Amino acid sequence: MTYPIEQLTALAKANLDLSLRLTEIARTRSQDVFQTGSKAMNDLIARTRDPGIAGDRPNLAAGTSKVIEEIITDTKDAIEKWQRSWVEAMVTDRGKALEAYSSLLGFWSNLGQVPTDRAKGKTGQAENSTEQS
Repeated sequence: MTYPIEQLTALAKANLDLSLRLTEIARTRSQDVFQTGSKAMNDLIARTRDPGIAGDRPNLAAGTSKVIEEIITDTKDAIEKWQRSWVEAMVTDRGKALEAYSSLLGFWSNLGQVPTDRAKGKTGQAENSTEQS
C-alpha cells in the first residue's frame, strides 16, 4: 500500500512533535522534582542544625505527588494531540476510508466462496457429461 508524501510528512511531524513534547515534559518536571526535593532537604538540614526552628516538617510527598500529577496530565494531553494528528493525516476523506474498509471486509467474507454463476456452470457441465454417457 502506498501513501502520498503529504501523509508521510504529517505522520513524521506528529511523531517528532510527540517526542519533543515528551522530552520537554521530562526536562521541566524533573527540574520541579529536584527543586521540591532540594527545598525539603534544606528545611530538614536547617531543623537538624537549629532544633528551635518552628513550623511544620517539610512535606516531600505532597510536593512530589503534585509534580507527578502534572506529568501524567501533560503526557496524556501530548498523546491525545498525537493521536488526533494521526487521525487527521490518515483519514483525509472519510467516505474513501469507509469504502476501502468495506471492500476489504467484502474480500475476506467472499474468500473461499465460489461465485454462483461459476458454480452453476460447472454443475451444468457435470450434469451434461453424465447425461451423455
